[in-house]
Amino acid sequence: MIISVSPLHAVQFFHGPSVNAGIEVRANKRYSFYGEFGKYIPNTIFSSNYDQKGHSLLIEAKRYFKSGRTYLSLQYMQGAQSYIRTDFVAYDQYSSEYFEYSVDKNFQDVSIRYGGVYIFKDRFTFNPYIGIGLRHHNADVELTYQQEIDREYGGTDLPHNWLHRSGSQFYPKMHFGMRFGIKVF
Repeated sequence: MIISVSPLHAVQFFHGPSVNAGIEVRANKRYSFYGEFGKYIPNTIFSSNYDQKGHSLLIEAKRYFKSGRTYLSLQYMQGAQSYIRTDFVAYDQYSSEYFEYSVDKNFQDVSIRYGGVYIFKDRFTFNPYIGIGLRHHNADVELTYQQEIDREYGGTDLPHNWLHRSGSQFYPKMHFGMRFGIKVF
């Protein structure tokens, strides 16, 4: 059994920073199961989202290769996130204003990951991974349809402005991360 944390989630710019911890249990030399819980962090320097709250739950089935270190896994994640944003809305080239609005999201993510679990001094673990998957989110945004159009016209300082749109969206997602842990037994 390995208890681990995912420090890169605390500096996540794209979806918002969170604190994540999990447990991996090996069924045998080839297969293991991992579960992780994450809690979004409100008001950090790594996010343009204010009063952010929510959670994520991840489950992952891993199949280790002959070395017993590297693996291929199938991962499912779901969660909910809500936050407040302020964005620039331009009605035309002469009139504009800042809008404060709330965003409430529910999301699901299915991914395939490749990674390795390396054990140091029979106790400490390092688990780097990469992956690709598909994410679906359904967002309820407190802007009118016209305000959303005007917000896009006015632009924003973030390249992922489309994440804050109302409605249901599917999009590809790439994973890159690492977990640090302690081997319990």
